[in-house]
Amino acid sequence: MTTLSITVPFHDDETIASYASRLAAANYASGVREFCGHMGLNHQKLIDGEPEEVARLMALADYELRSSDKRVVKRNGLFHEINGEVLARSSFLRSRLRHCPHCLAEDYENGSGVVTSRPYGRLAWCVTFIRTCPRHNVLLQLTERSSLEGGHDIAAMIAAWQRDPNVHPPAARCIQTDFESYVTERLWGRWDRRSWLDSLPLYVAGKMCEMVGATIRLGKRFVFDDLSEMDWVDSAQVGFEVLCKGEDAFRSFLEGLHSDFWDGEGDTGGRHLYGRLYERLAYESDDPAFDCVRAIMREVALSSIPFGPGDDMFGPVIERRFHTIQSASKEFNLHPLTLRKLLLKVGVIGTSAKDLTPDRILVPKDVVADVVAKYTSGMNWSKAWLYLNSGRTLWNTLTHGGYIPRAFADGHETGLGPIYAKSDLDAFLARMKTMVNQEFVACAKLTSFSKTVSAVLVPPSGSRFD
Repeated sequence: MTTLSITVPFHDDETIASYASRLAAANYASGVREFCGHMGLNHQKLIDGEPEEVARLMALADYELRSSDKRVVKRNGLFHEINGEVLARSSFLRSRLRHCPHCLAEDYENGSGVVTSRPYGRLAWCVTFIRTCPRHNVLLQLTERSSLEGGHDIAAMIAAWQRDPNVHPPAARCIQTDFESYVTERLWGRWDRRSWLDSLPLYVAGKMCEMVGATIRLGKRFVFDDLSEMDWVDSAQVGFEVLCKGEDAFRSFLEGLHSDFWDGEGDTGGRHLYGRLYERLAYESDDPAFDCVRAIMREVALSSIPFGPGDDMFGPVIERRFHTIQSASKEFNLHPLTLRKLLLKVGVIGTSAKDLTPDRILVPKDVVADVVAKYTSGMNWSKAWLYLNSGRTLWNTLTHGGYIPRAFADGHETGLGPIYAKSDLDAFLARMKTMVNQEFVACAKLTSFSKTVSAVLVPPSGSRFD
């Protein structure tokens, strides 16, 4: 293949699109598309990073590009692949020029050849998570919309920027954050994957850092359009400081957002619990790459908040894990006050729960079911002694002596009378029957049940029945 007589250097951090555009400018083409047409190249395939087309471009410049070259951006549907990392279209912007004006000024000053071919587009400038220039400690700038938008003609966009003095506002000072350094290292394949955050696709990790940080800084109902570039710099860093510590740190962050629920200021819906973070993942994106995040959020919510059948948390909730006093009273048809007293009596809830409303007292579902079953199958004292046919005097002897336990003891703190389990009464009867040594005969002068019980409980030897 014939090579070009005029070429430009391919910088270590330059994109293929930028290089093709600069080759066009160096060879006095009116634009990169015209240049590609003359050279028999498919410009769109170059933009998409198709290996064969990229190799043809580099051969024209007499430059050997290895297939693993870190500067190649491969398009895969709505995503871009760079050095094994994946970026969504929304997190990779090259239709307009994002740039550091100081870097471009240095390119003009230090470069050689045709002036418009000197400045070049950096790969990092295309990644929206990177908002600052680490060399000059300033915020990157974004050019206004123009007819060049979407043409991927970097040299032409830079030349248009250079010609218009009105688009050169002073760049705001900003030091690159640890989050941006993390994204940069992953982008160039220099980061060892060690943490939970590293296991996420780069665009998922970046977006989660932004969302978590914005929630922490501005509240869970923050408005996207209200955030400036500097706000996003700070938010992404705050989110990174949480998520870089691992999945447990993310879970703790989510649990912290439940405070509104416990303060009685919201219901159990995902939007009320997690705000914009939930809305983003539930309604604005169905990207399966976020499914692992959704699964964690669902698990944390269902393990902490009384969701039940009919509720939704990234999908219908089928099974209840926790009851509130309110939900349990409806399911078991018990008055909330009675249920609260029962749970307080058996120690499932503490006395501090008296200050909480019935829909904020949380109890494991199975625990509530066991307490209610024990209560509803039990008997108060009047029904219990009738069940034994013992008479009130004997009943008092049995209960005061502790021979029949109380399923629920009485107490002034709960206002409940004692409740006796039928199973305990049946067990006591079974013990009594073991003392029977002959069939009942009316004339056999057998003692009454009460006398038999008394004899068993206080035998002549003075030992008690066991």
